[in-house]
Amino acid sequence: MTAGGWFLPYQRRWIDDDAPLKIYEKSRRIGITYATSFRCVLKCLREKPGTTYVQWVSSRDELTAKEFVTGYVASWAREANRAASELAALREGFAGAVGLDGSAFEPVDEARGIGAFTVRFRNGARICSLSSNPLAFAGKGGDVLIDEMDLHADQETLYAMAQPCTTWGGQLEIVSAYGASGSPASVFARLCEDCRAGRASFSHHRTTLDDAIAEGFVEKINETRASRGLPMRTREEFRAEIRAACLTQAAFETQYLCLPNRAAGSQALRPEDLLRAKSDSPLLRRSFAGGVEDRRVQDPAFWREALGKGPFALGYDVARTGDLSAVWVSAIRGGRYAPA
Repeated sequence: MTAGGWFLPYQRRWIDDDAPLKIYEKSRRIGITYATSFRCVLKCLREKPGTTYVQWVSSRDELTAKEFVTGYVASWAREANRAASELAALREGFAGAVGLDGSAFEPVDEARGIGAFTVRFRNGARICSLSSNPLAFAGKGGDVLIDEMDLHADQETLYAMAQPCTTWGGQLEIVSAYGASGSPASVFARLCEDCRAGRASFSHHRTTLDDAIAEGFVEKINETRASRGLPMRTREEFRAEIRAACLTQAAFETQYLCLPNRAAGSQALRPEDLLRAKSDSPLLRRSFAGGVEDRRVQDPAFWREALGKGPFALGYDVARTGDLSAVWVSAIRGGRYAPA
């Protein structure tokens, strides 16, 4: 079973890449999961009888993990069966595979209640497709595919637990589009940026919607449309329809142009300043209830004595309950904020 004419050039480049560390920065819905699942099945078929090879696939949730087996792996299994009837050499490696219907949900970590949808090939190779619990990789070995990494809640822990699985010669593949609210500070975004800057040892692939269109993506879609009796689309018409369906330019950029959301997670204060703001600080309470002012607050000498030397940063807040109006003052020391 070979890639043949099933795949576009960017898909074939990914399938043919045997680098130990691979990462794919991609547009949504351009067929990378389709290509990746083919690669997973192909690797299993190439193993010799008696192998203990395992391909781990980490998806964002259990439904997606099951779909990877029942939708993608099963379709390549059917094609492999067809090829096996023509090429007897493949039959021994494939015939008798079980779990293609998603019924084989096997424990991966019984203590933590973690399981995986498992396909077992006759030669002993396995594909284990599981949801995103990073603890599932503890003590495991083999090849690892992390699918849609930028949608995982804890990317750092997921990567930290998955990477050691490849210590004895396994392969780590990361595939993802950007999350709609993802930021350039996510683990996936930083890995891709490091690749572009030459700071990472990953084999880096990147395909935007425009890249895919230039390599024949619309023509592939038109083949499917024709089989359903739908009208054809030019490349320009297809791109315009995709853009029009996105509510904002930012959504189009994150989902189709491989650009993380530059506004996501942006903050007026640095994280360390926000953390410091959660610590207890002495409060100077002055009440203006009933229209009676504490006139000392109008005296500059009062504030010099209470706060000491500046410079200061002043904040003001209005709340619904409790102290309905609050002013806080932070001293600036060495470029950092501290309670005055």
